[in-house]
Amino acid sequence: MTIIIDQPEFVDEVEEIIGYEENGNELVLDGGFEVPTTNAFGHTFRDYDVHSERRDGVELFYRIQHINQSVDFVKRMREEYGKLDKVEMSIWECCELLNEVVDESDPDLDEPQIEHLLQTAEAVRKDYPKEGWLHLTALIHDLGKVLNLPAFGELPQWAVVGDTFPVGCAFDGSIVHHKHFQGNPDYSNPAYNTEYGIYSEGCGLNNVLMSWGHDDYMYLVAKGNNSTLPSAGLFIIRYHSFYALHRAGAYKHLMNEEDIENLKWLKVFNKYDLYSKSKVRIDVEKVKPYYLSLIEKELEGMKGKVGLPGNYFVLNTGDKIPAIGLGTWQSGGDLCVQAVKTALSVGYRHIDCAHLYGNEVEVGEALAEAFKGSLKREDVFLTSKLYCTMNSLNKIENYVRVSLKNLGVSYLDLYLMHWPDSSAFGDATDPPSKSGSEYRQFLNRLKKAWKAMEGLVELGLVRAIGVSNFSVEQIKQLLKFAKIVPAVNQVELHPFWRQDELVKLCQLKGIHVSAHTPLGVPASNPGPSDSSSGGEDEPGTPRISFRRSRSVHGPMLKLSTVEQIADRLRKTPEQVILRWGLQRGTSVLPCSLKPDRIRKNIDIFSWSLTDDEWNRLNHIEPQVCLFGNSPLNTLSESGFVSESGCGPLQAVHEMEDDMESNA
Repeated sequence: MTIIIDQPEFVDEVEEIIGYEENGNELVLDGGFEVPTTNAFGHTFRDYDVHSERRDGVELFYRIQHINQSVDFVKRMREEYGKLDKVEMSIWECCELLNEVVDESDPDLDEPQIEHLLQTAEAVRKDYPKEGWLHLTALIHDLGKVLNLPAFGELPQWAVVGDTFPVGCAFDGSIVHHKHFQGNPDYSNPAYNTEYGIYSEGCGLNNVLMSWGHDDYMYLVAKGNNSTLPSAGLFIIRYHSFYALHRAGAYKHLMNEEDIENLKWLKVFNKYDLYSKSKVRIDVEKVKPYYLSLIEKELEGMKGKVGLPGNYFVLNTGDKIPAIGLGTWQSGGDLCVQAVKTALSVGYRHIDCAHLYGNEVEVGEALAEAFKGSLKREDVFLTSKLYCTMNSLNKIENYVRVSLKNLGVSYLDLYLMHWPDSSAFGDATDPPSKSGSEYRQFLNRLKKAWKAMEGLVELGLVRAIGVSNFSVEQIKQLLKFAKIVPAVNQVELHPFWRQDELVKLCQLKGIHVSAHTPLGVPASNPGPSDSSSGGEDEPGTPRISFRRSRSVHGPMLKLSTVEQIADRLRKTPEQVILRWGLQRGTSVLPCSLKPDRIRKNIDIFSWSLTDDEWNRLNHIEPQVCLFGNSPLNTLSESGFVSESGCGPLQAVHEMEDDMESNA
């Protein structure tokens, strides 16, 4: 299990080191890393003018690099290598391959690259012993240098290593050996040689083309293979060689707020990346078991797939959650049984349930039939959810046992708190806002409920516990007292409600984010004109109904963007949105009852969105929450639980009756 630790508070002077106190979890200044005064050659670090045996070769390298790294070249490289179709190998195999690479651009080091990776990772590990994601980032940040090897195309060194910089705007004078840019075709191009060039103020570095090399390639590999690293880790991988930014402060006019926050982590990391280069050798075999265990636990989704995206993510428990699952909200009866059977037959390995949905018996019927064939219980990831009512807090173990009985299994892979609050008898599932004493009562109930959830793990009834529909503030409150960090936060996510801040926080805390209703909510009265590319709308399925030009929820959602991308890729709009979720590092749980649509929804692994398509989907405005009581929601004001039971979910009193009869 993952135990909570506080995150570091950053200081203005990044030359100070942040580390742990010996007798606590607090991060404090002066973590213990001693900055050496000289590099491996006995000179000061990054001194490109001092005479040394490597000076002339380093300058020749940068002259060739600066002449050739143009906008056109970078676009060609990203198009070619973004396919991730060169080689499939494990992370450690890549590390070992780097023994064959010596970086000709580096004036500080001539040791094999695996030595530098481990020097950096071990230095970070010493000061941040509990920050596993930072250890792994240090280990893999330079793996893209395999581009220099024959198996990956044997690119010349100037297209693999060296300081990176933006292309498409003026080359800043702080870039090492700046004078050689005069030979670059973009140097005199008026479209590219101004301060902003093809960009705009605050556009975000993710929208800026960087000179091509190992940094950008490893970033594409990590994204394409569903890395669970937080955004700060991906930022470090892509920009750790961008010295003009994090050493000279250039190009800050292109940064957005997320870049500013991530830059703090990069500056901390850079100290270890740069100053750990020395003649102090690392015993590779001694530290190898530790990093293999981290790879197995934290980066299993990347371990065997350098070529194509994986089909699962790794939770903070070490268990794997499939990248796509079948949501069962608003399905029931024979249609539900058939939908689950179809999903399992075409490759789905995650079924998302909740006792509140009133259909776990039907799901269990489909599972029982599937388990008579080649599928085993351990092949299917099962999720259910606890919906807390005021008189259920003492019956949480009973709740999960009822779900287990209905599903016909002995354990759940994941059990979630359906909502962050408990309600009174018959209340809606969407909790009201809290203030004052009500908020304190909410926290007390949450503490009691979470403690009981943790007990379920100890009893072996569930493998992992998590939450659903928790906000940023609610996650922060939970982490203050939780002994077990939630493995998952399942929330509404799609390009029209990205919840960027929430996703970033969860990923930083090691909480996987899963998207329920990734295709939206049901239309109120679907008609012939509301049909999607997958066929006519199916009443009662939580999804957006697509027209060719816009959504039934209005032109504000700009679905022409989705349609254009879908047309180019020859995919359905639903597939495009699900693929967006996958590339974002979130698992997706589309709901459907139709076999054809269930089959199409899982076809999201053998292709990917380009950076341009990705960015277009990341900028759809306005952002609108479609689930719950937003203006676009067509469900009743009482939310998704009704007193009469006529809505898509059971009435709360029916759920309580189930508890009494099955306890």
